[in-house]
Amino acid sequence: MTSISHSLLLLSSPSSIKTVESMFLTFESTDCNAYTLSLLCAFTTPDHGATQGDPQRAATVQLSALLCLKATIFKNWRPRGGSGLLRSKSNNVVNTETAPTTLTDVTKSHIRSTLQTAVTNTPQTAIFNSPMLNTLSLIIARVGRYDIAHEWPTIVPTLLSLVHNNTFALNCLNKLVKELATQRILSHKKNFEEVSSNTFGPLSNLYMSVLPTMLTSTQAMSSIPESGLVHLKILTKTIYKLIINTLPVLIAKHGEAVGRFFEQNRAAMGHLVRYFSTDMSESPNNVQLFKIIDR
Repeated sequence: MTSISHSLLLLSSPSSIKTVESMFLTFESTDCNAYTLSLLCAFTTPDHGATQGDPQRAATVQLSALLCLKATIFKNWRPRGGSGLLRSKSNNVVNTETAPTTLTDVTKSHIRSTLQTAVTNTPQTAIFNSPMLNTLSLIIARVGRYDIAHEWPTIVPTLLSLVHNNTFALNCLNKLVKELATQRILSHKKNFEEVSSNTFGPLSNLYMSVLPTMLTSTQAMSSIPESGLVHLKILTKTIYKLIINTLPVLIAKHGEAVGRFFEQNRAAMGHLVRYFSTDMSESPNNVQLFKIIDR
């Protein structure tokens, strides 16, 4: 543990980065499970001996661990070449079920549990698009893409329970929807349609509850915290992704709700146009409001 934390700190040093990367690649190719779990441990509990109790050094270890974890999860979450036997470049037969770069079900389960705990424990006031939380949301979205149907059905309900006032959780859900929308296999598309059907209702209800309060008047809009507008922007993006990619399913199950969403959205755009006719300054609020229109 101490060794990998010290090594992660060295990744921020240009003179050491190539040596550390080479060492990590060797570790990953030898025992991907041990390597991945070591990174996960360094992210959740940075070694005190390496960080010397310095929060800045601890944050550096955590971010480096998360970036390395993202790379190995993106590469090794699913066995390359599918399951069973395949031939390597040297023409040797390799069993992908027991290959060194194959993550076991036990390892994956621990990773999913740790990721879900990280989402639940992230404060509402956290900067959702910081390098660390943005990387974490990308990992959650990629793991969810493959495991949401069977191994990780709890992630969407967990995110939905937090989206009302947690922008990080909402951003994770937005990235997860984006990942699911790119799937082309029929069974995977069916899974996405089910997620969309179960997610649209709570999200559209949240949208309906926050939008009228925000856009009742020019004075109300100018007094909204920028964080509230960012939250509304991500919420709008997520709902639009669901509608664009699964409209027939949503019409069948949530036809009236879809109609109300578009009706409310059209009214909101009218409010925003009138607002910009009186205030064209490039304030942070106006920038976010314009991005909502741009959806």
